[in-house]
Amino acid sequence: MATLPPHLEPESFIGRPLKELPTPALILSKPVMERNAEVVLEDVEKMGLGLRVHVKTLKSAEATKIATGNGKHKTVVASTLAEIRGLVPLAREGIVEEVAYGMPLPPSALEEVGRLSQFVKIVLFVDHVEHIEVLERYCKGSEDGGAKKQKWNVFIKVDAGYGRAGVPVSVSNAARNHSKRFEEVVRRVLKSEVVQVCGLYTHSGHTYGAKSQAYGGIDEEESVQDIMKDEVNTLLKAAELLPEDGQFILSFGATPQAHVVRALMNELGEKGRLRRGLRLELHAGNFIAKDLQQVSTGCCCLEDQALRLLVEVCSVYPERNEVLVNGGRLALTSEISPGFPGFGLAAGASPAPGAKCREKTRAEGEKGRDSAGKWYVRKVSQEHGIMCPCPPPLSDNGAHGDGERAKVEAEESWSVGDKTLLYVSHACITAAAHPWYYVVDKHDVVREVWRPWRGW
Repeated sequence: MATLPPHLEPESFIGRPLKELPTPALILSKPVMERNAEVVLEDVEKMGLGLRVHVKTLKSAEATKIATGNGKHKTVVASTLAEIRGLVPLAREGIVEEVAYGMPLPPSALEEVGRLSQFVKIVLFVDHVEHIEVLERYCKGSEDGGAKKQKWNVFIKVDAGYGRAGVPVSVSNAARNHSKRFEEVVRRVLKSEVVQVCGLYTHSGHTYGAKSQAYGGIDEEESVQDIMKDEVNTLLKAAELLPEDGQFILSFGATPQAHVVRALMNELGEKGRLRRGLRLELHAGNFIAKDLQQVSTGCCCLEDQALRLLVEVCSVYPERNEVLVNGGRLALTSEISPGFPGFGLAAGASPAPGAKCREKTRAEGEKGRDSAGKWYVRKVSQEHGIMCPCPPPLSDNGAHGDGERAKVEAEESWSVGDKTLLYVSHACITAAAHPWYYVVDKHDVVREVWRPWRGW
């Protein structure tokens, strides 16, 4: 990365309001992150659940400390080796003790995983018998002639309906209790001398397409709560094949479930549902940042989003009632959310210095301040984002339909140089695009700069 001049170094903006930042800029509200974390930490404590924080959203030591309650929960999951490397200093601090590597085992990563496991316990995901064969060949040292005596900790990755990774536990309309392939994987894992089974792990990313019953979401055939209960029941069924005298973790989750985990109270209130030696664990990551995808589920509100993107108006096109901002596919995202149009939603604006504003569109004497929820990013290319007025809302949580656009005039609402904050569709994807984050207080004044772990 090219060296920045001193006046543009991110740390030089500490103590300044976010409207003075160069754009595009990723903004994190620390008070909102801390509030979001507190809710989930309290819920899992009341439920007696373990919590495994996924670090892939904000990929930083500071965010990991907030999400884990400063090490109250010491197990995490990471998507990349770069994230695991970044967690090593936290392991030395005692904040993190165990990291699950969140991809089914890529053989090329074994050498580096083995090196990193000297500093922190690492758990691998396996969902195929070939994974065990790879580990056994590696431990035999067939390539270097030496015996590698490392014993690998593993989760058996289970597919509970998402269809991304994991072995199916059962087959529809089959007479047998468990699928043949699941039985083969479990049998092979338990037989191997180089593997230590930590438990079962499943991820329900399809909850992002569902709705919450508890938070005013629109009723659907299957709610976030329904998916969560099905996921836990799948894990319980899968655990029937694990030795009864062992200690195993059953890890379930996705961020929408973190918001409704209290719904498990009625489902698992009777202790008899879990046999001795089994412990339930919730895994989630984006619960401290949140985004429009989560708002779409009805699990949270617009104001619960700690992550926003600051962009700037580069031009105004009254003939088509649109404005151009410098937040395109690379700075924002190319993903959408089910309940909102486009790629981002205006969360509020700051006018360009000296901008001339028409009185009828001003809020507190400034153009754009009344833009929250009225404008969205309709189209993106690499660096360009095209904003236009939102269609009418369909629900109380701010979600929009596909109807006609509201009668809001671009030239009366925006001037070249205005800055606006955008709520984003998928916080994990947006955050991964930025080399640093500006962390603000409740007054939107920059107080810290975080530098995430980047690459793979």
